[in-house]
Order: sequence, then structure tokens, then C-alpha cells
Amino acid sequence: MNKRQHLMSNELNKTQDPSNLIEQFHAAECYALLGQTGFISEEHVQLILDQGKVSDRRNKMLEALLKITYAKIAGFEGNYSFAIDLYEQVLEKITVLNKGTQQRSALTYFYYEYSGFLDSIGDASASQMYLEKAHNSAKSNKMKQMIAFQTMVKQSGVLKKSTLRKWLQSIAYFNKYDMTVMEAQAHYSLALNYLEQGELSDSATYLDLAHQMAATSGYNYLRWSIDLTRGEILKLQDRNAEAMSYYEGLLKKAENNFFRASILLKLAELYRELGNTDKALDAAMESMEISQRFSVDSELAGSSMLVGKLYHRAKADITKAYFYFQQGYGSAIKLARQGVPITGSRE
Repeated sequence: MNKRQHLMSNELNKTQDPSNLIEQFHAAECYALLGQTGFISEEHVQLILDQGKVSDRRNKMLEALLKITYAKIAGFEGNYSFAIDLYEQVLEKITVLNKGTQQRSALTYFYYEYSGFLDSIGDASASQMYLEKAHNSAKSNKMKQMIAFQTMVKQSGVLKKSTLRKWLQSIAYFNKYDMTVMEAQAHYSLALNYLEQGELSDSATYLDLAHQMAATSGYNYLRWSIDLTRGEILKLQDRNAEAMSYYEGLLKKAENNFFRASILLKLAELYRELGNTDKALDAAMESMEISQRFSVDSELAGSSMLVGKLYHRAKADITKAYFYFQQGYGSAIKLARQGVPITGSRE
């Protein structure tokens, strides 16, 4: 298992500074959730986490959980190709997770995480299908509550009083059973719902609650996601100059390459809106180059497209515009061949 873990780690960190491993950035959030679901012990979580300390005797369930965790991290990093590869490896040997109560709980966890990944890449129907599989296989109350919460989020739409009451009940449940990852995520999801409805004050309130929990617990991915969303509030308030300064400050603190690429792309769009074509082009180019070098598939099409647009409309350079449009097109088609829907910037 050590060798397999080493190979997965190398792939995830293939162009990353070894002193700043991607696993370390995501460890607290990903491994805490495993422990908080209650179907494996803290000791087993530690075995998965501590490279070099796993017994030579193979434990197929732990191996599957390790792959699921690395797939989840790859998805968070926008590395869709590697995430899909790992999830498919688990699917190929899914019978390993259907033997005994503990294994069936691991199967439910796989369905749950796979549903979340499919949702993140824009495959809503497949995401719903696997969430239903998770619901049908769930035995533990904690997993049932997690699944019920995600189902509610998918169906929420405009926030009615009855939905808000269920949302707050979920938060209370997660708090009661020390499920801090889910509690923080529930606050963040509620903030996003308010943001979508244009309720910016309520959104900011729940962003603050989620950020405090994420920062205290070391949930880096969630904390940085919240930081990005705070910039979106400024933009929705037509405070673009403030949003630009905010993202510039955020970029100086960002060490994770996914977030660097994301922030640079947001900055490039703001520079463009504010009429600074050269800075927009520089930021979009840097976002694209980071995305290519570090396999940030999620940002590559968007950054390539923006570079192409800037060369086309602002620089009147059709040759370069065509080249960068082709870069974005190629990345979208490559992902489509792996099953990633052509949506959003990829479309």
C-alpha cells in the first residue's frame, strides 16, 4: 500500500514544490470528514494519513478510502483527469466495498463523494444518481443526515422558510455530533444560496460563520473558497475597484496553485472590465500557464478563452487569438472524452 500511496502522491504533486505538498493543504478537511462520519476509527484514519506507517498486509477497504481521498483532493485542485482516473479505479473494484457493515458504509461514502465530484464538473444527473445510491445504501445516522442535507441543497432553489428551518436543523445536528466539516460546509452552502438570491447581507453573515470555523479547524480549501466568494460580493455590489484590490491582496498570500490560477482569472476579468488590457492579458496568461503546468483543468478553458478574446478584440491579433482559442478548445474536448460535460467556460 505504501508504494501505491507514493505513486498517487507523486501524480498529485508532479509539478509541486515538495515542501508544500497538496495533501498537507487538504489533510485537515478531507481526513477529518472521514473520522467524523463514524464508520472507521481515528486509528484507521491515521493509518491512511501517515505515509510509511501502514502495515504491509493489504487492507482493501483502506486502499479504496485512500483512492477516494486522493480523488477528492484532485477534484478540489481542479485536476479533473486524475480525479476521474481514481474514481474509476474504485468503481472497477466496487465489490470490495460491499462486504460487511463497515465496507458498506465505505461504499456509501464513495457514492457520496463521487456525487459531489460529479456535481462540481457539471454532471447534475449523474450526481443525483449517485446521491440516490448513497441514500439507498446508507446505514449510519450520520451518513443519512449528510446525504439528506446534500439532497436538500440540490433541491433548495429560492430559500423558503421551511427550507431554511431544515437547513438550520442540519447545522444543529452537525454541531451536536462534532461534525465540524459538515457544519462549516452547511454555513457556506447557505451563504452561497443567499448570494444567488441577491441577499448579500445574509450571505456575508454565513460566510463569516463558515470562515471562522474553517480557519479555526485548518480547513484550507473551504477557507480559501470563502475568501474567493467574498470578492464576488464586492463585484455584485458594483465595487469593482475594491474587488480588484481585494483579489490582489489575496493573490499575494496564495501558495496553492489552484487558488492562484482562480484568483488570477478573476483579476484578469476585472482588469478587462476596468479597461486595463495589458494587466488583464498578463493575469490571464499567468492563470493559463499555471493551469497547464499544474493540471488545473477547471480553470484552463476559461483562462485560454480570455487570452484569446483579449488578443482578438483589444490587440487585433487574429493569429494569437486563434492559437489561444484552440488551447481552450483542446482542453475542453480532452476533458469531454473523459466524461466531463462541456458546460460553463468549457462550453
